[in-house]
Amino acid sequence: MSNHFTIQRAREYYDLGVIASFNLVRDPISTGWIVCIEGTSGMSWTLHTARGEVRSFASLDSAVKAVEETGMRVSSLKVSA
Repeated sequence: MSNHFTIQRAREYYDLGVIASFNLVRDPISTGWIVCIEGTSGMSWTLHTARGEVRSFASLDSAVKAVEETGMRVSSLKVSA
């Protein structure tokens, strides 16, 4: 298994109950969004591509769809400064 935290690994961790929440954060390098994952034990990860690069999504909609691919249902978004 790769050392990169991909959607597949996030799905596995979510099914095991290891993931507590997801946060969508503005990518500081581009105009996209990064998926940050919070674990139940306080660990955190960033979603990566299979090549090991931080995965940046062009829109909130595409980032939400990626989160939902893990099995988590997104029912609302909270915006903060």
